[in-house]
Amino acid sequence: MEKNTYITRLRPFEITHEMIALKAYFTWQQAGCPDGREQEFWFAAEEELQHEIERAFEQISAELDSIREVASGMSEEELLTLRSI
Repeated sequence: MEKNTYITRLRPFEITHEMIALKAYFTWQQAGCPDGREQEFWFAAEEELQHEIERAFEQISAELDSIREVASGMSEEELLTLRSI
C-alpha cells in the first residue's frame, strides 16, 4: 500500500465557519474583548486551527510509519494473529 494512503483518505477534513468563530470568540474574550480587532482574531483562529490539524496529521503519519516498520519484519502468521485481536 502506498505510504500515506490512509492519511490521504483522512485529509478531506475541513475547518468550519463555526470552528473558526468559536476559537476567535474565546481568544477575543481572553484578550479582554478589544474593539475593532475582529478580523485579526478571525484570521489568527483560522491559522491556528490549520496548524493544529497539520500537526495531528503529521503525528498520525509518523505513527503509521512506525507501525509499518514493525509489521514489515513480521511473518504472515504473526500479522494474522494481530488482526484477530
